[in-house]
Amino acid sequence: QRFGTDYRYRSEDGRLDELWEDLTRVYTEMIVAAITAARAQHPGAPTTPDGAALGRVLLVMTERTMLLLLRPATDDQTRAEMLEALALVWERAVFGSTPPGAR
Repeated sequence: QRFGTDYRYRSEDGRLDELWEDLTRVYTEMIVAAITAARAQHPGAPTTPDGAALGRVLLVMTERTMLLLLRPATDDQTRAEMLEALALVWERAVFGSTPPGAR
């Protein structure tokens, strides 16, 4: 609501919203734990944004990317390039660069 507009989405079925929020919460908790553990093993990893904020952002970004990748109009070359870029964004966001020994 940064610019005065509320962009939150709600379906017409509150039960569906609750289910989605529960699933997202559980998955986000797993992502946050993985980010926190990975950063703890790499002393040069950034400390900001914190694992919770980063986990939420990466989850939403990945979800949107996957929705695009599942569209029939997305060709194999584009799909491969997008997946490679997504993996690189995750690595750099979590570790600050590509971790040693990766790729």
